[in-house]
Amino acid sequence: MSLKILIADDHALLRQGLRQLLGDESPDYEFVEADGFNAALAALAEYQADLLLIDLGMPDMSGAESLRQLRATHPTRKSRYSRVRMTGQRFFIVCTPACMATL
Repeated sequence: MSLKILIADDHALLRQGLRQLLGDESPDYEFVEADGFNAALAALAEYQADLLLIDLGMPDMSGAESLRQLRATHPTRKSRYSRVRMTGQRFFIVCTPACMATL
């Protein structure tokens, strides 16, 4: 089963590094990248990702507002949410049931 992963961060190098790191784990992972939260919402509407990795410190929207927007635009999405801190970056991770089954 292929896992669809959306990586949203305003730093291209970080997106590339996460993609490479996760891609080394499984060749079955599919990736899409977004350079801002608004771009992430647009990609999510089209892509239906199983795993979202979202930087909460992007300049186009605050972390709290981005979470409100995510919940407002995808209210029926049954997901497990968690926040993590990585090298000074704050990330929000959304993992759907399909994602949880494969990890």
